Amino acid sequence: MNTSLARRLLRPLAWAWLVGLVAATLGAYLLARGAANSAFDRGLQDEASALAAKVTWSDRGPLLDVSRQTLELLTWDSEDRNGFVMVDIDGTALAGDAAVPVPLDRRGSLARPVLFNASYKGGPVRGAVFSVTSPMMDRRVSIVVVETTLKRNELQRDMQLAIV
Repeated sequence: MNTSLARRLLRPLAWAWLVGLVAATLGAYLLARGAANSAFDRGLQDEASALAAKVTWSDRGPLLDVSRQTLELLTWDSEDRNGFVMVDIDGTALAGDAAVPVPLDRRGSLARPVLFNASYKGGPVRGAVFSVTSPMMDRRVSIVVVETTLKRNELQRDMQLAIV
């Protein structure tokens, strides 16, 4: 049985189109994931840095010098569960929510916030930890900020659909 000329020409084109579609979908997924993670991670790092800048040192120890309204803004979100905690080198919570997950290396970085993944209140979260030392260099505290990945995943999905 002879196949038609059109069928012989369209078969390789269909395969090329299918391979192109798979490559475009994979590229859209990777591009959207990278862009969304980058934007949200930058926000987390900025929050951790801003809170770390508000740590003051007194004879009683480190204090987080922010207003109650600021603290409520950091943790309130209609869609996500956000949280923060300030811990000492032993992992003792000094301010914020003690249930916020703290990475095993709770010292964090003194140069810039370090990102990590964990679980908080039954869901996956992405967090940033940033450490500061006292002017006397005898004490160190770490600021940990976390947010659930709901909005991050929604943005990734919306971007992927738009690109495809």
